[in-house]
Amino acid sequence: MLFDACPNPQVLDLVRRGWDRLGGLRTSTFSFVPGRARQSVAEHEQILGLFDAGAPASDVERAVRAHRLATLDAFLAHRHP
Repeated sequence: MLFDACPNPQVLDLVRRGWDRLGGLRTSTFSFVPGRARQSVAEHEQILGLFDAGAPASDVERAVRAHRLATLDAFLAHRHP
């Protein structure tokens, strides 16, 4: 829903490959960082709430970016306290 409407197949390919690479990071972060999974679910609920409320695309994008960065930050904080 967030990127499938993009008419550029090269951009879609880049997005899909990036998400695939982050999949391993997400799995390992949930294993190593207690509480991140629960926080992630809350962030997903917030993002879905933005969709339900008809929020502007820029607000949804910011929330999704913050969610992705929070997972990366949690992983890095665990590896390099």
